[in-house]
Amino acid sequence: MNGVIMKSSSDKMHIAFLLPDQGAYGGARQYMCTMLQSLPPEVHATIIIPDGPLERVLSGFTDDCLIYPSPRRNPLKAVAALCGIIRKIREIDCLHIRLAYELIPLVRLLAPQIPVVLGVHGFNTGGAVYYFQAAFVGRAADKVITVSNSEADRLLRFGLPEGKIVRIYNGIKDPLENPLRPIDKPFEGITIGTSARLEPEKDLSLLLEAVANVARQTRVRLIIAGEGSLRESLEKQASSLGINACFLGFVPDIARRMSSWDIFCLPSYREPFGFSIAEAMANGLPVVAARAGGPQEIVDDGHTGLMFQPGDKDALAGALLSLCRDRERRASMGNAGREKYERCFCAEAMVNATLDVFREAACRRGLRKSDA
Repeated sequence: MNGVIMKSSSDKMHIAFLLPDQGAYGGARQYMCTMLQSLPPEVHATIIIPDGPLERVLSGFTDDCLIYPSPRRNPLKAVAALCGIIRKIREIDCLHIRLAYELIPLVRLLAPQIPVVLGVHGFNTGGAVYYFQAAFVGRAADKVITVSNSEADRLLRFGLPEGKIVRIYNGIKDPLENPLRPIDKPFEGITIGTSARLEPEKDLSLLLEAVANVARQTRVRLIIAGEGSLRESLEKQASSLGINACFLGFVPDIARRMSSWDIFCLPSYREPFGFSIAEAMANGLPVVAARAGGPQEIVDDGHTGLMFQPGDKDALAGALLSLCRDRERRASMGNAGREKYERCFCAEAMVNATLDVFREAACRRGLRKSDA
């Protein structure tokens, strides 16, 4: 794109989405893919993304991409490029900065009139430093969107005014509208599946140990979809435990391939939201998850799934075994989870709520007229 992006007409809204250098996996990718596929025709989206894996994933959803150099390779070059981009988009209706709160001061300096909405989603470690900095810098945003109440509570504890915060659950496209053929082989037994980055906070080592316990009492296999730094060590652990485990690697549209699973499990000891839980519920699967942030809001313990304390291998194995042995309970929880997905986690609910926040921010700055 060349030249200055001009302000949209009153019946057309122009939003720019700015994403950090997070790679091709994780919540930023899932969020942006869903958003781009679900925006109504009257909304035009520009995406601002670093070159690299994320660019290759998202560029297929829109031809309106502004690319900046990866800050990991050349921070100064990245900042210089972002300065040019910010000047180029200064007439849009709203800028949504996802995760990269450190860019808000740059936007305020170069284009103070742009409404800015920050999206917070426990980036990387999700530790105290992240939330302190996000809360401090987030004061300069018009609104701050969090993906769960637990995320909002962390920001409040670090001083972000409550009036700045809006909680909007992440949404996903309905996987049952256009399901894909499962890529795992048929199995005469119970299939436990998970979809996660293979990183420490997901605690998949605990899941392997729990499945090993379950496998001593019933026929079970484990499907792991995802990629990450721990793949080799997890594969070695599964082999040493002697369990039937299949590592699929990163699978695009994994939500549309979950139909052959019987139970979904996410043992993370830290989880801002839990995209894969919502995907499993959309597929009508019962969920077993750790009480760790977002999953506590997604899963209704005893109704849509079972919860356990993070790190409790015996409790996890017990929850999995109880569902393996009770087909009717699996079906009942799966149906309840599907109903909750339709109410709370569908793509339309996320998009509509998010656009309302963008419109409010634009109206507050006088860039658009209120619909009221």
